[in-house]
Amino acid sequence: MKAKKREWLGALCAVLFCILAFGSFRMEAAAMNVISTQGLAEGIIVYPYQEAGKKLTDYSEKRLVLAYGRTRCPNTKAMLLKAAELREKGYSVQGILMDVDSSAGELASFKSAYPELVVAHDGSYNSQMWSLLKQLGVSGSSTTLPLALVLNEQREVIAWSIGSDTAGLETVITGQEAGNSSGGGGTAVPGRYTITYHLNGGIQNPENPEYYYAGDTIVLQDPTREGYTFEGWEVDQYPGSYMIAIYPIYHEDFSLTARWRKNPETSDTEAPTTEAPSSGGSSAESPSAPKPSEEQVKISKKTAKLTVGKSLRLRLSGAKGTVSWKSSASSVVSVSSSGLIKGKKPGKAAITASWNGKTYKCTVTVNPAKQKIVYAKSNRPGSTLIRWKKDRTAKGYQIRYSTSKSFRKNVKTVTVTKYSTYKRTVSKLKKGKTYYFKVRSYGTYRGKKYYGAYSSTVKVKVRK
Repeated sequence: MKAKKREWLGALCAVLFCILAFGSFRMEAAAMNVISTQGLAEGIIVYPYQEAGKKLTDYSEKRLVLAYGRTRCPNTKAMLLKAAELREKGYSVQGILMDVDSSAGELASFKSAYPELVVAHDGSYNSQMWSLLKQLGVSGSSTTLPLALVLNEQREVIAWSIGSDTAGLETVITGQEAGNSSGGGGTAVPGRYTITYHLNGGIQNPENPEYYYAGDTIVLQDPTREGYTFEGWEVDQYPGSYMIAIYPIYHEDFSLTARWRKNPETSDTEAPTTEAPSSGGSSAESPSAPKPSEEQVKISKKTAKLTVGKSLRLRLSGAKGTVSWKSSASSVVSVSSSGLIKGKKPGKAAITASWNGKTYKCTVTVNPAKQKIVYAKSNRPGSTLIRWKKDRTAKGYQIRYSTSKSFRKNVKTVTVTKYSTYKRTVSKLKKGKTYYFKVRSYGTYRGKKYYGAYSSTVKVKVRK
């Protein structure tokens, strides 16, 4: 009896200690606003990891990793071992949370085995986990554990893995090999990649960054070099490929070399002339250097189509010397000093090349990029949840669906009028029937709509 009483008192003390630790964690989380504890079920016990007096809420990395699993699960243990290994390699893995379905006593034992990690206990699935899963279009009452979620600075889910795949946590977090230094002190920062520039005699534009984070969009600026025209940044690891911007899909270090074209030399010597003879004599025309005729100077394209983020080089053939380029709407399409045009947002603009007092025009239409459906599933009878890629340059989206794979019959369209809404539940579908879905973005400019290409078609069988 005395032994049982001592065990009971020990368990009670452990629970009280955990509750106190949880209370401390909640206050610091509210103050630092790193991990929101709103919506977490009551009774969660949190053991904050401490390093030199710091707690989880003291860290402010752009990337936060949340991991959910069970103490008895071998995949969960494999995931934790990988997380601990990453910390030893120098990765800043600070935000590990474990949601386990076991007793406080078992959790305490689990915590002692993995002291580097923050572990949270809940008698049921963590409500915060479900709110994050909704960003992926997952709804319902079950999911596969363990589950690892990577959040960006805005606490949006940008990467995830489930089940045995979580043992590859390193790839999920960083997208690169361990030990690959990404600048500053030789310690890799999750999701940060370097950009190395070889200016090739030019002067760097100070707006070009030395590194970027996964998920960033950065338009690269042109360097300058006297007597030369910049032709683009060639990607060293992909010879012949040129980069105009960093896009969210990129997850690697880049080495870029500036490529230049030497400007034609101009002579300051005046052309020889002859004086006109006195009246009564014959006249002679003054010889001069031949000039290209108006028919000889042409712009390479009078009309062009681009999608957002893509580029095209215009040329003024036959022109000697300096050609100046200008865009009528640089917010729609920009143009460099060498005639490289870049689609910025949906719309239409005129690109003008000026040379020798004459102008040459190309009308450019920019459409949204091709869409991509990232999730499609019938979670409820008679309905399907569709989630696609958010397009910040678009005005909205169109969802097209049909029972015909070729979209020749029973075709319906749903319009989403806000770019920030990138998922929609399509209801009133026939139960047990297979439907085909595709999505496209659209933008507006001066009252006119510009449509992007539809995504690849996905098929979904509607739940009965």
